[in-house]
Amino acid sequence: MLSLRFRSRAALAAILVLSATLAVAKSDRPAPSGSRQEALCATTPERMRNAYARSLYRGSLERLEALSRPARAATPEPRAADTGDVAVVEDDGSIVVGANGWDLSGKSFRFEPASSTEYRVVSTSSTFSAAGGTALLLGDDDSRSIALGFGFTFFGTTYTSVFFNSDGNLTFEASDKDSTERDLSRFTSGSPRIGPFFADLDPSFGSTATRTESDGVVFIWSGVPYFDTNLTNSFSVKLFRSGNIEFVYGTARLDTQTPQSTIVGIAPGSNRGTINGVKFSRDLPTANLGGAIVEIFTSLSEFSEFALAKKFFQTHPDDFDHLIVFIAFDFAGAPFDTAFAYELNARNEIAGVGNSNPIQSSGPIYDYTDFFGSSGRLRSFVNMGPLSGGGRYPDDPNQIFFGTNNTVDILGQESGHRWLAYLRLQSGLAGSTTALLGRDNAHWSFFFDSDASVMEGNDIQDRGGEMGSTRYLTVDGTSRYSLLDQYVMGLAGKDDVPPMFVVQSPTGTTRRPASSPQIGVTFGGVRSDVTIDDIIAANGPRVPLSQAA
Repeated sequence: MLSLRFRSRAALAAILVLSATLAVAKSDRPAPSGSRQEALCATTPERMRNAYARSLYRGSLERLEALSRPARAATPEPRAADTGDVAVVEDDGSIVVGANGWDLSGKSFRFEPASSTEYRVVSTSSTFSAAGGTALLLGDDDSRSIALGFGFTFFGTTYTSVFFNSDGNLTFEASDKDSTERDLSRFTSGSPRIGPFFADLDPSFGSTATRTESDGVVFIWSGVPYFDTNLTNSFSVKLFRSGNIEFVYGTARLDTQTPQSTIVGIAPGSNRGTINGVKFSRDLPTANLGGAIVEIFTSLSEFSEFALAKKFFQTHPDDFDHLIVFIAFDFAGAPFDTAFAYELNARNEIAGVGNSNPIQSSGPIYDYTDFFGSSGRLRSFVNMGPLSGGGRYPDDPNQIFFGTNNTVDILGQESGHRWLAYLRLQSGLAGSTTALLGRDNAHWSFFFDSDASVMEGNDIQDRGGEMGSTRYLTVDGTSRYSLLDQYVMGLAGKDDVPPMFVVQSPTGTTRRPASSPQIGVTFGGVRSDVTIDDIIAANGPRVPLSQAA
């Protein structure tokens, strides 16, 4: 049961059900059965950044396709209707976007600088060759700095070296060997990048090499598989002294075993410029394009949050703080190949709650409501995912079915991400500034006595130091919004929040701060007491205060 104290000014939420048309496949692959991910929620700032990047990419592709096809008679808008208090939006193919299969094997093309900010892409007739190279021993999630022997200019900046990264890409200024998602946001927001095949590759199998030629340097991946698969890929990228860049492909393929996407293209880094979507097998030569120039290859259909929200607001007033979405057909495409449910923040005007701008480094106050088709009212978009399918929601919303969670708990957690859980502590208190936080620094730690918060929290009983490694016992999980939660949400004042504690250096357990809540777990460790004043000292006071929230 969710414990929540309501105030006179209530937030309004719209519940949407997305239905399929005959043109939309129900699922790309069978829903998983039997096995269960530990992670329930996929809410992270990175998800909002990637949703934004994907919307720019799709918008660019749609504009290109509109220019290339003959004018067509207007088609009726997809049906949107209200059934009781539920809005039903029908997909016309723009909300669930189909897969994009790999079609570049045996092909080659070149990026030619048109200015310090623009490139033109043209077809070439080069063939892949791994001969004559100097072997470079790269492992999984690895990188090496390579001296070019000449000055290479990329988006107006001249470099004399480049990082050869294991995951099918080159970067300038800094290496990239992270094991995080190889998504479009990472491709465009990090270092300046040249990516002939950006994916989770493992060059400890196959080979990597460089080959110096009279007019440039070639970087080679030959027979390199995706991580933990036998699907190998051969491709190269050449940096010319002239500033041209050439991608050449031998035999390559999509990872249909994991599955995952592969990104091909170039990006100036740090989200500079826009994102240009290109079909490299179809759209060459291109016009002069500024910003990132990319194509995403994937075996999965993808869900567009912004497209759905915009269709909703075409037929409904901008009167809602939350949009809550359920999908009324089986769908195992992205992001539900890895996510159960998630939330995107559309706008935040609250300070002192630990959150940050999900797209730009500009403080906690932001407004991205226009991405969703709102004129400023919307605060949160919650995607609860498919209603049915393997391991999805039971008929009884109070039935525990996912760890300690029932359907109401999950809805409470995802809606709660509008405010929670991002609070830091001051350095030195409880050993870490993120001691209260667990998975993705967006949920409570397994070892934080959060009063069984729905934000993946435990209620922890301290049974006394004489119990040693079994001193602490988890007695409840994901049952309510705690008083700390309610303070952050503006539903309680600071004086309503009782003292709390978090356990540091846990013993007698294999659980981690990011572990999902579980009842009946014992462990030892060092108790660190935390007060609301400690939290305010690190995050600042909540503005506005609860009386004005």
